[in-house]
Amino acid sequence: MDGDALVLEAGLAWDLRFRGAGGGFSQLFGGYVSVLGDPFPSLVGGNVAFNLTDFLRLNAGYGSVTASVSSTSAPGSSTNLSVTTIGGGGKLFVPGWNFSPMVGFNWSQVTVSTSGPSSTNGLYGFTASGSTTYVTLGFDWQAMNGFDFAFGYNESLTAGVGGLGFGQIGWFF
Repeated sequence: MDGDALVLEAGLAWDLRFRGAGGGFSQLFGGYVSVLGDPFPSLVGGNVAFNLTDFLRLNAGYGSVTASVSSTSAPGSSTNLSVTTIGGGGKLFVPGWNFSPMVGFNWSQVTVSTSGPSSTNGLYGFTASGSTTYVTLGFDWQAMNGFDFAFGYNESLTAGVGGLGFGQIGWFF
């Protein structure tokens, strides 16, 4: 490899690693814990993420929630409902900003399991297993040391599911 190619390769690596002077994503890989967020729907989700560029982050995660809900087939009784979610997506940011508005598009596979009377109104709009796509709107702050904090709203594009506000905290390396 000649010297010019090495300089070009190092320059590309620098461009992918940093948003620019004074701002943005200084680390590529990270993880975060989301409450009522990614993947949607879940009470708590664990996620891994990769800052592909200074304005695009890819993420994948696993989340779950368990609840006791009223049965519609046996009034007065309840059904234990468990929702497990695996999903992924991408989020867009304003290039060069540490604290940035974000817009995301995500997909998740939702597995619903029940014990007790099986007819319920569901949880988060899900009465059976399926998938959903959802849009994320919010704000994200990633400090130069890698600390990350975000909050916003996820809105499902699946009829009858709705949306929820969320918060997340994580670290990028």
